[in-house]
Amino acid sequence: MFLLERLSIKIGHTVAIRLNLDNNHEEILTYGAFGLLQTFFSIFLIMTFGFLFHVFFESLVISFSISILRKYSGGVHSCSPNRCALIGTFVCVSFSLFTIFILKTLPLTIIFLLIIISFIYSYYYIHKHAPVDSSAKPINNILKRQKLKQSSLIIVCILYGIISILLLLYINSSNINFLIYAFCISIGTTWQTFTLTYLGHKFIHKIDSISIKL
Repeated sequence: MFLLERLSIKIGHTVAIRLNLDNNHEEILTYGAFGLLQTFFSIFLIMTFGFLFHVFFESLVISFSISILRKYSGGVHSCSPNRCALIGTFVCVSFSLFTIFILKTLPLTIIFLLIIISFIYSYYYIHKHAPVDSSAKPINNILKRQKLKQSSLIIVCILYGIISILLLLYINSSNINFLIYAFCISIGTTWQTFTLTYLGHKFIHKIDSISIKL
């Protein structure tokens, strides 16, 4: 049993005893505690490796973009919460480094074109696939599915609205940070959209199978 699971069980059990709750409520508390600890653990990993690779803020921006969209769109999960945290850290940090490389390599017109393509790709596939549920948490209510799809599309529009503002700020000030954060939001949104697709599922499952063998 992993450390986070042991801590979650201990927290759930302690709170249940103090509040005189039954086993069902204790399980709910344990599950909630595990989700919270897992979130903190994931953020800690992203912040740590982002700092080590000098892409601290870039990694957090990508993580934020992925997380806020994933809340409504769903997406493929790793078989293990720990592997999920590690994959998330790798994605955020590596995409941050990729962003820095791209912005140093490509002309501004190509970067703007990539962001536009990213928006079209994200909007289309989120409209087509979202929300993506799981066997553990199926979404059978049609009305709820429609609301989640609509919320996902709204989030995409908001994120790309923020990107537009950042690009305007960059054009007016020539502050490269505005362009970096705009591209980070774009690439984070694109990645989250990719996890909704068939290829995204295959890719994550392939990484899962490789990591199990390591």
